[in-house]
Amino acid sequence: MSLSIETVQLFIPARTSSVLDILANALGAGLGAVIHDLLSARIVITQGTVGRLRLETPLMGLIYLLVPLIWIDVLALNEDSNRWLLTLLLGICGAITFSDLFRHWWETTNFRVIGYASLAAGSWFLIGAGPSLLRPFPILIIALGVTLLTAMLTALPRSFPDRRFELNTLKPLFPVFALYLLLLTLWSPFRPFDAWHAIFGFTDRITDTSLQSLYPRVEHVAAFTVLGYLIAEWRGRLELPLRQDLPRLFLIATGFALALEFLSGFQSGRGASLVRLVLAVAGALFGGTIYHMSRAHIRFLLGR
Repeated sequence: MSLSIETVQLFIPARTSSVLDILANALGAGLGAVIHDLLSARIVITQGTVGRLRLETPLMGLIYLLVPLIWIDVLALNEDSNRWLLTLLLGICGAITFSDLFRHWWETTNFRVIGYASLAAGSWFLIGAGPSLLRPFPILIIALGVTLLTAMLTALPRSFPDRRFELNTLKPLFPVFALYLLLLTLWSPFRPFDAWHAIFGFTDRITDTSLQSLYPRVEHVAAFTVLGYLIAEWRGRLELPLRQDLPRLFLIATGFALALEFLSGFQSGRGASLVRLVLAVAGALFGGTIYHMSRAHIRFLLGR
């Protein structure tokens, strides 16, 4: 795989093939396999492990899946400090989820529960923001905001008659995540609009390989992976098998991606992209598949 990637780079302007890259990639893959063997021999996923990680709780998988998305987002933030608003929106998604998770786990809400929820949300955000902690501003401010927002949401008096709380959580979460996707696609939000046009690649220019250009595109695919997970979670109580859920997931994700590409086509210097559309839909299908496979595996471990 590494050799194929390096061979393709022979035909891409501004890219250079390297034997060292092949060696580094192969060494990384080998090291990952060794680490997997070492861990799998010592750590067995059992019912107790599922309980400690709270994996049996709906939406807990979303908490884990948002961590790599925040990780990618703050890498892009390092290249463009004005993107802090996108990072904040991801933090708000986490605050909404954590507040409802802790209200679900404890029947009564008191200062201890509020403190636990706030501490968990703040720690979660800082783990996701790991690459930016060497340059903590504005990460620490956003982390403090996520902590305080989680405390406020946890303390709010709310009554869910049904203990199946996922939809009640997803309803306020979806608009926040949709706004994040919109701003991510049209960033910067004040970019001038022009006549509609399209591009024929993942980036604006085939020679543009700067990190500032590539990180947001990678984040776009990762964001659609989370979107696919959210869509599958929304329909999770229907207990549909993956093969039945994928067609509707494909249609919803394609609708989202088409709408964003249509708007992006009016941006000067950006343009709609068929490649970006295909990768986004593929990411959403991958996210939905993650939801179904993880749910099936957890239910198997719990004997359900």
